[in-house]
Amino acid sequence: MITELDKIVATVFGFQGKYKAVILASKLISFLGLELAIVYEIIICLKTIIFKKKYRLGLDLIILLSSIVIALVIKELVARPRPNVSQMMVKESGYSFPSIHTLVTTVVVTLNFYDKSKMNKIRNFFLILVGVISIILVALSRITLRVHYFSDTLASIFLGIFLVFQFKNFNKYISKNKTINN
Repeated sequence: MITELDKIVATVFGFQGKYKAVILASKLISFLGLELAIVYEIIICLKTIIFKKKYRLGLDLIILLSSIVIALVIKELVARPRPNVSQMMVKESGYSFPSIHTLVTTVVVTLNFYDKSKMNKIRNFFLILVGVISIILVALSRITLRVHYFSDTLASIFLGIFLVFQFKNFNKYISKNKTINN
């Protein structure tokens, strides 16, 4: 199940893992990619729901939490072992595939840009660039910490984008049919 590409990327990032600064940066990035991303999304959604009475963002919170549940189910079904446990830079338990940190970061970034096509083009480009860089940094940090294979993080990026678009499209379909039937 481990691809040749996984081995190559592990070799490259395994070397970088020997530097304490890289390890510390990877730990920080991983933290920002999961815990902080979840807290950020919850605060933004609740603030908007409570103060602006825009309940649509409640759907974003449901999408985020549902994505985590789906990823946890996939982890148990696939049951892919983590990379060499003795070489891990942080303690992690459970299975490797998919990377929840990478998935959560991808879902939060995708949710934040899904409905924002009418924003200022320059600001939109800058924010998308920062979002994409965040996703890449979290994915690479998980590899550097030796808790995931490259394919785990790559699949998590695709899964996160896919889930956001599926949930949003399903919501549009339900809203459209609700309007037609009433």
